[in-house]
Amino acid sequence: MIYSWFRRILFDPLQALPTLIVYGLLKMLPIDWASDSMGAVARALGPRLKVSNLGRKNLALAFPKKTPQERERILKGVWENLGRVVGEFPHMDTIATSPDRVEVVNGTLIDLLRDDGKPGIFVAGHLANWELPHLTVISHGLPIGLISRPPNNWIVRWFLDYVRRNALVHLILKGAAGSKQLLKFLQQDGHVGILVDQRLSEGDLIPFFGREAFTAVGPAKLAAKYKAPLVPVQVERLKGAHFRVTFHEPLVLKSTPEKTTEALNKMIEKWITKNPEQWLWLHNRWKI
Repeated sequence: MIYSWFRRILFDPLQALPTLIVYGLLKMLPIDWASDSMGAVARALGPRLKVSNLGRKNLALAFPKKTPQERERILKGVWENLGRVVGEFPHMDTIATSPDRVEVVNGTLIDLLRDDGKPGIFVAGHLANWELPHLTVISHGLPIGLISRPPNNWIVRWFLDYVRRNALVHLILKGAAGSKQLLKFLQQDGHVGILVDQRLSEGDLIPFFGREAFTAVGPAKLAAKYKAPLVPVQVERLKGAHFRVTFHEPLVLKSTPEKTTEALNKMIEKWITKNPEQWLWLHNRWKI
């Protein structure tokens, strides 16, 4: 109890302060300056961090035929993209609603999903700027529930909730209570957005880049149970803070959720292979 209060009153504020300061500074900068500057800093410093060794290992597993020099170039791009995501975060509402910055492909599909009287599931990965899919969806007037893992720091959690607040966005926390909320949301013909490319320890082993990886099959199971369209959403960084968001046609569900998930993994593999420097290689995707 004493440690809990110590953390809440002293440690959490000290830990949150740099986040708030950086956010405020980036918010004052023009979008391109914020994106370019953070991208340059991350590209210069990121490859020197210990976590980059995990990125190198992952790249070697996925692209064994590439040379170490090619994989190092990709890794630098990964850090630059991550830095740009940080720099762009304070400006996401402006970016998402700027036609000159975001090209939306097959956006009419969002309107069809909004008006079909059924639930729907959008699935995406940590590519380019992964904040864009749900912002594009709500720009079409379609409410969406987002599966979220809140930060441990209560100040950062409150601040992110404040920044992301929108009447059309409903946060669904991971965990037992969140699972019940998710089911209720779909039962009421709601639409949810889920990032499906990271390791899920309670997931099933599904091939990803030729190697088995724990993968969430929940979205495929929910799509089958509620007869909900399972819509893959691809985000590409075109140049700087300019993007293309593609809403692919709903996946044809296979005989089992595992086979549907395998098809989705293959689709995400293609996206990553096209722009490998835009994916987040810095997590332990293939840990068994």
